[in-house]
Amino acid sequence: MTASIKSPLIEFQDTGVYSVRYIASNGSRSDTLTKEVTMLPKIYKNFLGNDTGWCESVGASIPLKAPAGMFCYQWNTGETGDEITTDTAGIYIAKITTPNFCVLYDTINIVIDSIPDKPVITISQDTLKTNAIGNIRYQWYKDEFMTGSNQPYLVYSDSGIYKVEIITSGGCLGISDTVQIRGTRARTLQPNAFVKIFPNPIDNYFYIEVLAKENLKAEIVDITGKKVFDTELSNGLNKIEAGNIENGIYFLKIRFEDESTGIYKLIKTN
Repeated sequence: MTASIKSPLIEFQDTGVYSVRYIASNGSRSDTLTKEVTMLPKIYKNFLGNDTGWCESVGASIPLKAPAGMFCYQWNTGETGDEITTDTAGIYIAKITTPNFCVLYDTINIVIDSIPDKPVITISQDTLKTNAIGNIRYQWYKDEFMTGSNQPYLVYSDSGIYKVEIITSGGCLGISDTVQIRGTRARTLQPNAFVKIFPNPIDNYFYIEVLAKENLKAEIVDITGKKVFDTELSNGLNKIEAGNIENGIYFLKIRFEDESTGIYKLIKTN
């Protein structure tokens, strides 16, 4: 790379050590000056990255890295290396001094989220709403399948079993009780309020314990909706043979006396 002007602007495409030669001429006389120039990596203002965090149930830690090759480092924790590791929430500040004695600062906020309270669903005409608000993401499910809705509400148009899942910025998960929509009727199904299913995943057999004093009918369907098994359930403990059911994901549908239906996800393994 050469330039013939008095004050050239030279752009280097990579880091490293370069030899720069300057030749000054005056008539028949000339003089040459050669100097080595070290091009360091570009330092971005946000060198610690964006604010981050995790759920308290994970118990994670995170390394915080400042650019390597600096003249000196100073963290607000008192450490003086180019990298520290922390598992504690808080604001972390790094001060770096470059080899040419420029001083730069960066700050990162680490938040460790608490497990949220279980979201509650309320019904208003054709809309399901959750009381969970804040810096969270939403995911609504119908019959254990994602609906694609990521708002704090869902407008439903058909019957099914609905629930909402919330995820905090740190990754903590909260799942509501299910709400059953049957036509214009809605019935809240508390987990295990009417039946208990164990073990799940199921093997060659499993048990359905009926806790409601009413006549129940049960059927198992695969993910395409094809029925693979049906039976009547009595009050108390019911043993269900499942040896002829192939491995996979199924849905257990239990019909109650009022014609409403509870749906429970099953996983079959050997």
